[in-house]
Amino acid sequence: MNATTQHEQTALSLPQRAAVELGTSEHETKLRELVKSSSDIIAVVDVAGREQAHRIGMNLKGARVAIEKVGKAAREDATAFSKAIIAEEKRLIAIAEPEEERILLLRDGFDAKEKARKDALIAQERARVDGIKSIINEAYRFEIDLSLSSPEIGMMIEDLEDHHPESAPGAPFAEFLPDAISAYTSMLNTLNGLESKARAKEAAEANARAEREAEAKRVADEAAELKLERENLARERAEHTEKIMEQERQAKAVIVEQRRIEQEEKAARDREFAAQKAAHDAEMKAAYDAAQTEIKAAQDKLEVDRIIFEAQKQAAVVLAVTHDPSTEFVIPPHLVDEDHAEALAMNAQRTCAPDVYIRDRPSDENLIGTVAQDYDVSRALAEKWLRSFGK
Repeated sequence: MNATTQHEQTALSLPQRAAVELGTSEHETKLRELVKSSSDIIAVVDVAGREQAHRIGMNLKGARVAIEKVGKAAREDATAFSKAIIAEEKRLIAIAEPEEERILLLRDGFDAKEKARKDALIAQERARVDGIKSIINEAYRFEIDLSLSSPEIGMMIEDLEDHHPESAPGAPFAEFLPDAISAYTSMLNTLNGLESKARAKEAAEANARAEREAEAKRVADEAAELKLERENLARERAEHTEKIMEQERQAKAVIVEQRRIEQEEKAARDREFAAQKAAHDAEMKAAYDAAQTEIKAAQDKLEVDRIIFEAQKQAAVVLAVTHDPSTEFVIPPHLVDEDHAEALAMNAQRTCAPDVYIRDRPSDENLIGTVAQDYDVSRALAEKWLRSFGK
C-alpha cells in the first residue's frame, strides 16, 4: 500500500476504507455477474445439469473464499478497520451466499434423488429375488391334507402339471428356474406317492365298508322283524287302550249330561225364585209408596188445620177489637173439603168468645199481615205460603 493510497484511505470513512481494501467495486461486479449467470438454474434434473450447478457453485464458492482471504488480511491493519472490513465482508458475502446455498441445495437434492432411485432399484431387486426364493421354499415345504381322497389328489396333480415353471408366463423365476423346476419335481413326486397311498387306503376302506354294509343289512333285517312284532303288540295295546278310553268317554258323557240337566234345573229354580222375589219386591214397594202417600196426605191435612186454626184466632182478635157481631167467619173452600168444613166451623165458634159468632172471614191483607207477623217473615213470603195451600 503506497502513501497516496494510504492518505486517500485515511480521508475515507471506515466502511469506505473497507470497500477500498476489499476491492468492492471489482468484486461486487464479478459476484453479481456470477449470480446473474446462474439465475436461470431452477432445478437439477440430469447429470449435465448437476455438473453445471456444481461448476457455478464452485465458482461462487471460490469468489467467496477469495473475498474471505482478502478480508482476513485487511482485518490485521487495525481493530476499528477490522470491524469495517468484517461488515463489508458480510455485506459482500450476503450478495452471493444465498445463491450459493440455493445452487448447492439443488445439487444436493439431485444427489438425494439419485441415491433414492438407486436404493429403490436395489430394494426392488431384493424383493424380486426374495419373492422367487419364497415361492421355491414354499414348494419344498409343501404339506397336503392326508384326509384328501385319491381323486382330489389327482386333480391337484393335474393342476400342478398345467403350471410347470418353464411354461409360466413372463418367466417369473428368471435365473432361479433350475431351483423352481427342482422344487416342482419334488412336489409332483410327493403328490404321486400320496395318491398311490390314498388309492390303497380307499380300496381297503371299500372292502371294510362292504363288510359293514352286509353286517348292517343283517342287523337291519333282524331289527325289521323285531319292529314288526313290536308294532303288532303296540297295535293290540292301542286297540285295547282305545276301547277303554271309549268306555271312559261314554261314562264322562253320561256324567256331563247329568250335570247339564242339574244345571238347567237349578237355573230354572233360580229364575223362578228371582221372579218371585221381584214380585215380592214390587208388592213391598207399592205398599211403601202407598204408606208414604197416606203419610204425606195426613201431614198436609195437619198443616191446613194449623193454618186455619191460626186464621181463626186472628179473626177472633179482629172481632174482639171491632165488636162487630155481623162479622162472619168463613173457611176458604180451597183449604178444606166439604166434610171437614163443618167441623172446622164448629171448632172456630168454640175457640172464640161464647157470645161471639164469626159470620165473615178476614180480608186477604189481614191474613197476610198476621202470618208475616207471627212467623217474622216478609209479607211477600207470607202471601206465597198462603197461595200454595190451594195448589
